[in-house]
Amino acid sequence: MKETQIQIFLLIAFLFFAVPASITDIKKLVIPNWCSFSGILVISILRLCILKDNFLSTLVNLIAGALFFYTVRYVTGKRLGMGDVKFSALMGVFNRFPGWFTAVFIASISALLFTLAACAAGKIKRESKVPFAPFLSAGSIGAYFLHNVLISFIQGYLH
Repeated sequence: MKETQIQIFLLIAFLFFAVPASITDIKKLVIPNWCSFSGILVISILRLCILKDNFLSTLVNLIAGALFFYTVRYVTGKRLGMGDVKFSALMGVFNRFPGWFTAVFIASISALLFTLAACAAGKIKRESKVPFAPFLSAGSIGAYFLHNVLISFIQGYLH
């Protein structure tokens, strides 16, 4: 398989888990464990066996993704769900670092803009729970395509 075909296959595999996670989170405010855990397993196998990624690197990406969100969960008094923590681990394996940061940045900005617009329109209240998986999924997909472009833009802006 060519590198481009493998990358497309990796994206499709991620979507297979991200789409049901997002739909379920929208409907029930929960991310099914099977989406996160199966996604981590499948993406890790693809990375290790087909892309020949380093096992330790894959493990570090998984743990770092989960640990960062778990810290946010702890600091915010559990306003972030454990499903988001587990899904972030999947994002770490899929996007890797520093792509994971790009994905979280895109997800956070889009969730903030959506929430502000929905509050301003009176569709939700400030205290309302907002499903985060759709934004995390979109952020991961956006980072998959735009990570290098965003990094170049930021570096050009800083210089």
